[in-house]
Amino acid sequence: MAVEEWTTRTNLRFLELSVRTGADAAADVQAQLARALLAGNVPLPQFGQTKTRAVLIALAACP
Repeated sequence: MAVEEWTTRTNLRFLELSVRTGADAAADVQAQLARALLAGNVPLPQFGQTKTRAVLIALAACP
């Protein structure tokens, strides 16, 4: 698993996680990761939302 943290000047923090697996196990690995993140109170992005869009939406909401 690769992990990157992105922090903005307004102290917004984004965590990017990448997991490599075979196509046959992809759905199971994605579900396991989602469960682990939710158990740790890490909010998940909307399905299909890109990192760029998530960052822009969050920045637009900043005062």
